[in-house]
Amino acid sequence: MPLLNPHLTLANLGPNERAAFGEADPQIVTLEPQFRLYKLSQYGLMNPNARTPGPPPAGGFRPGELFNVEQRLSPWWSPVFPYLDDELGAIGRFLEAQTNGVVMREMVRFASAVSLDWNDLSNYLEVVTLGHIQCFWGTFAPQRMFSPTASIQQQHNALNLAENRGVHVPDTLGGIDAWQFYIPNLTIEWVEQRGCIPAHNMAALAAHLNV
Repeated sequence: MPLLNPHLTLANLGPNERAAFGEADPQIVTLEPQFRLYKLSQYGLMNPNARTPGPPPAGGFRPGELFNVEQRLSPWWSPVFPYLDDELGAIGRFLEAQTNGVVMREMVRFASAVSLDWNDLSNYLEVVTLGHIQCFWGTFAPQRMFSPTASIQQQHNALNLAENRGVHVPDTLGGIDAWQFYIPNLTIEWVEQRGCIPAHNMAALAAHLNV
């Protein structure tokens, strides 16, 4: 396969995408084939701003259900194994969750600075790259517990859900050592699905991550 995004520059990064990174400008890096990526999302692999398959059924997706060839994948990912400045990856973040007595969902929400009204982070999703991919790499920008557009009802519902889960969510999320990729133009031709696991199921995640 040819290189994805061969002429990538910081000029290709829109203001909203730049705002999702920390103070320092993101680097441009090239991922090798068979690079393992993960994210947490309430959705399947497709970008929820396009056509979304919705939350998975109770038994999980069947092979192929996560994909829609007419749409792009979400461009936001993190490495499963430590990579460059990221000394943790998904495996280290999982161990960090165990140490703090929380599930992966809550640890990633804080580390990756995901406001409560943005996403429930209910699924651990993993893919492996099938070609060389050029993309942006940098830290997460801290975010508030709720985004500026969150309605009163959204805030009420999210806080009730967190309370029912016994989870304390701080006013400001992020600000710790956590890293992300932004991969423009990512489509299913460039990845292979490797997992869709409930992000609160620590036993299943431990088996998948072999920890």
